[in-house]
Amino acid sequence: LRVLQAGVCNTDVELSRGYKGFEGTMGHEFVGIVDKICPSATGPPHVKEGDRVVSEINLVKDGSGCRCYHERAQHPERAALGIVNADGCFAEYVISPIINLHLVPPSLSDDQAMFAEPLAAACQ
Repeated sequence: LRVLQAGVCNTDVELSRGYKGFEGTMGHEFVGIVDKICPSATGPPHVKEGDRVVSEINLVKDGSGCRCYHERAQHPERAALGIVNADGCFAEYVISPIINLHLVPPSLSDDQAMFAEPLAAACQ
């Protein structure tokens, strides 16, 4: 995913101060464009290259999703983008399994779409 915009939350601030010893690329609140879909990606074909999306941050290494993602990911059975054992969105590109992606309606701006993750966390 090519990152269009990313937000900073208190978790990012705490991670930058050494919380949990995270040493990867931080960031988990973002909106991006699907730049490339791995040929081995599995899951519902609900997104295509060029779509604007947000991503769920919780990752489960269960054999689903993109083989390329799991081969490159340096994380145990569970991870969270930019928080626990998986690089996040404070970069030009971020990798997320296709099953974690959600289309952003054209009626939402990037500013609004970026708040999908904190809104989801608040509603959980």
